[in-house]
Amino acid sequence: MNILFITRKYPPQVGGMEKYSYNLIKYWPSEKQVIFLNKSQWNLVWWLPWAFLKSLLLVLQYSRAREQEKSSSIPLLQRGKKEGFPFNLIYVCDGMLAPLGYLLKKITKIPVAATACGLDITYPKRWYQEVVIPSLKKLDKIICISNATLEECVKRNIPREKLVFIPVGIEMKLKNKNGKIKIANKNLKITNLNIDLRNRKVLLTVGRLVARKGVAWFCENVMTKIPQNIIYLVIGTGPEKENIINIIEKYKLKNQVFLLGKLSDKDLEKVYKISDIFVMPNIKVKGDMEGFGIVVLEATNYGLPVVASDLEGISDAIKSGENGILVPSQNTEEFIRQINILLKDQEKKQALILRALKYNQEIFSWRKIVKQYYHELQICCH
Repeated sequence: MNILFITRKYPPQVGGMEKYSYNLIKYWPSEKQVIFLNKSQWNLVWWLPWAFLKSLLLVLQYSRAREQEKSSSIPLLQRGKKEGFPFNLIYVCDGMLAPLGYLLKKITKIPVAATACGLDITYPKRWYQEVVIPSLKKLDKIICISNATLEECVKRNIPREKLVFIPVGIEMKLKNKNGKIKIANKNLKITNLNIDLRNRKVLLTVGRLVARKGVAWFCENVMTKIPQNIIYLVIGTGPEKENIINIIEKYKLKNQVFLLGKLSDKDLEKVYKISDIFVMPNIKVKGDMEGFGIVVLEATNYGLPVVASDLEGISDAIKSGENGILVPSQNTEEFIRQINILLKDQEKKQALILRALKYNQEIFSWRKIVKQYYHELQICCH
């Protein structure tokens, strides 16, 4: 099965959707062509029409090559990629691209499938719901990255028979041959902020600073009630930053909560290694949702136990007790209890990390996830 992938989120831009698109395409086992945007989303104004025309050109290129094949003794697929290859399917990597996919389906008569990530379904603007969702309904298959996303599609009357849940994969980088997690050297300082980590425990959150991530809630309700030797590092930028800063000032948390902003991959890895627990304290926000929460799986690669809200797509990424701990969203006491247990009981923490590594390898490795995609999309093509 040969696919034309179209994605508006691609490296070197940083984010969960960018990693998702990159790895889905990287591990795809058969012929593929890719049309991608790897710049700011402000470029969509020119990129969308360009992607549409480029897609048509690729299809036309193959059609001409097919006509030439009729008079040639050499099969098309043996004559090199310059002449193109037959697309069995066009795949758009998020719901926002559904109108583009539907137009291509109408013109080329090639089946079109899409990924539904979460916010691309729930985005509350009226024009979006009246344009994108009807287009999505007319595609041949929608792969939802969480059961929560699938149910949001059903609420919008997208036929359930077109929907399938397949989780996001993860590249397993941590080699754990001897069954032990390397303990990071805590005699370090984050030089740009001069934070001395000796004799301190470190909680970490990584993600865009939007309301649903729950960082403001966590600062106000958890960090104000735990010992001062526990600090909270937050990596990411976004519209919630000023609100979080105000809470830090209001509750005098400037020696416990540190907003590190956007970091390079090298610095991000350094912070992962000096942290003790990864927290993802998401809260419910109308018109927004967590599609999957792949960052909780990435944290496990660095030997971090995860404590996260039992909410939306996170509930599909984490099986409580296996690859992390799920607690009810906005339950202050339970967040504090689970954090204290993991900080005080190193044996239990180590056991959870080892279980998480094994579980994630068995369930979420990209090679296994892509096989599920291939199976579902083959059905879509017949």
